[in-house]
Amino acid sequence: MGTGLLNISLSGLNAAMAGIRTVQQNIANANTAGYTRQEVVQSASTPQYSGGGYLGTGVQVDTVRRIYDQFLTSQTQNYQTQLSAAEAYSSYASEVDALLGGSSTGLSTPLQTFFSAVSEVANDPTSLTARQQMISTANSLASRFNLLADNLQSIKTEINSEVSTIATQINSYADQIQSLNAEIARAQGSGQTPNDLLDQRDQLVNELGKLVNVSSIQQSDGTVAVMIGNGQPLVVGTAVRHVVAVSDSADPTQTILAMEIPNSTATEVIDPSSITSGSLGGLFAFRDEVLNPSIADLDQLAQSLADAFNSQHEAGYDLNGAAGTAFFSYSATSPAGTLAVVISQASQVAAASQGVSAAADAGNSGDASIGAVTLSETVTRPLADAPYTLSYNAGTVTVTDASANVVGSFTYTSGATMTFDGISVAITDGSGGIADGDTFTIDNSGAYSGPGDNGNALLLAGLQNEAVIGSSTLSEYNTALVGRNATYANSADTNVSNFTSLYQQSYDSLQSVSGVNLDEEAVKLIQLQQAYQAAAKAIQVSSTLFDAVLGAMQ
Repeated sequence: MGTGLLNISLSGLNAAMAGIRTVQQNIANANTAGYTRQEVVQSASTPQYSGGGYLGTGVQVDTVRRIYDQFLTSQTQNYQTQLSAAEAYSSYASEVDALLGGSSTGLSTPLQTFFSAVSEVANDPTSLTARQQMISTANSLASRFNLLADNLQSIKTEINSEVSTIATQINSYADQIQSLNAEIARAQGSGQTPNDLLDQRDQLVNELGKLVNVSSIQQSDGTVAVMIGNGQPLVVGTAVRHVVAVSDSADPTQTILAMEIPNSTATEVIDPSSITSGSLGGLFAFRDEVLNPSIADLDQLAQSLADAFNSQHEAGYDLNGAAGTAFFSYSATSPAGTLAVVISQASQVAAASQGVSAAADAGNSGDASIGAVTLSETVTRPLADAPYTLSYNAGTVTVTDASANVVGSFTYTSGATMTFDGISVAITDGSGGIADGDTFTIDNSGAYSGPGDNGNALLLAGLQNEAVIGSSTLSEYNTALVGRNATYANSADTNVSNFTSLYQQSYDSLQSVSGVNLDEEAVKLIQLQQAYQAAAKAIQVSSTLFDAVLGAMQ
C-alpha cells in the first residue's frame, strides 16, 4: 500500500514539476522572436484492479505541445513578406520622387531658367552679357542632367549590392533550415517532438520570407521543403541549394538571382518576375517600374533637348556672321549623363537667322522684278513654309507654299503690295512688263542680316513650347515624368500603411493564440506550485503511513 501511495504522489510531483518547467520556459521566452507557447499534456495512468474495483495509479506526462495555429502563422508570414516588399519599394521610390521632383534637384527650374535666358538674347541679340548668361544657364542645365543621371545610376548600383547581400542571407537561412531539418527528423524518428527546434525553423522561414517570396511544404519525416520564386527548391529535407547574384543578360548593368545546379558549376537564372514579394521582390518591382523608366525618360529628355536645340542653332548665324554649330553634345549610351555645352564664347551663340531672298525666275518672259520682302512681327526666320512661288497668269498672281498649298491670290497691279502668311512684297513692271507664266520665288537663301538680327534666337526660345518629344513639349514631358514617379511613391506609401495594418492585426491574432501571456503564465505557476506542494504533502503522508506499518510489524 505504501509504495502505491508513494508512486501516485511521486507521479503528481513529477507532473507538477514538468508543468512548472514548461511555464518557466514560456516566461523565459516571452520576448523571443518566433517562440510558440507550450503546455504539458497529461493523462491519468493506467489503473490497477483490486477486489473493490479499479484503483488509480497516478498521472503521466504524455507530451509537451506547441500551441500552434497553421492558418494564422501562414497569414502572418504572407503579410510580412508583402510588407517587406512594400517597404523596400517605398524607400527607393520616395528617393527618386524627391530627386526628380524637388525644386532644388529636379529639372523644372533649370529648364525654365535656360529658356528665359534664351529669350533675353532674343530681346537683345547684341548683348554679350545676355549671350554669356544663356551659355551659363545651359551649363547649369546640363550639370543638372548629369547629376540626376549619376544619382539614378548610383541607386541602381546600390540595388545591385543589395541583391548580392540578400543572396548571401538567403543562403545562410537555407543552411540553417537544412541543419534544423536534420535535427528535427532525428528527434521525430525517436518519437519526440522538438518544439523549440520547430519554432527556430519556422522563424528562419519567416526571416527568409522577408527577403523573397517563399512557399513551404511539411514532409512526413518532420522536415520541411522550402521553395522560392516560382517554385525553385531551396531546401528539400537535408539537401540545400544556394543562390548567387549574377548580371542580367538582358541588361548587364543590373543584377538578378540564379540558383546553383547540383553537381555542376552552372547556374539556373531565376526569372525576376517570379520574385514578387520580400525585400527582393520590392527592389525588382521598383527597378522595373520606377528606376529604369526614369533613366530612359531622363535620357530621352536630354537627347530631345540637344537634338532640337542643335538643329535650330545650326540654322542660324553667330555674332561674327559664321554659320551656327552644335550647341550641346552627348553620348548615345547615356545622353543625360554626358550632356554638355559645346560652345563657350558669347559670340558663338547663333541668334541671327538666315536672310529671306526674293527673286524673279531666270526663265521669265517679262522683265518685271520683285522687291524686298517685309515680314510681320509674328513671322520667324527661316520661313517655315518656304519656298513660296508667285505665279502670274491672266492678270492674277497666285502664291503657293512649299507644299503646293495656295496661300494667296491677288489681282496684279504693278508696285502694289501683296501680303500672305505675314509676308509682304510687291512686283513691279520693267520696260517689258510682266508676262503670263512668269514666276517669282521667296526662300531662305538670303544673306546674313547682321548682329542685331534675333530671328534664330526667337526660334530657339520657341522650342520651349514646341512638341519635340512626340506630342509633348520638354516641360510637359518632364512634368509627366515627375508626376508618374510621385504617383508610384504615394502608392508605395499607401501599400506600406495597408500591409503594416494587416500584418499587425494578423500578428496580434497569432500572439493571442500562440504567444506568451505573462499574466496567464503567472496564474498557471501558482496553480502548479499548489499542485506540487500537495503532491509533496501526499508523499510525506505516504511516508508516515509506511513508517507506521513497518513499526507495527516489528
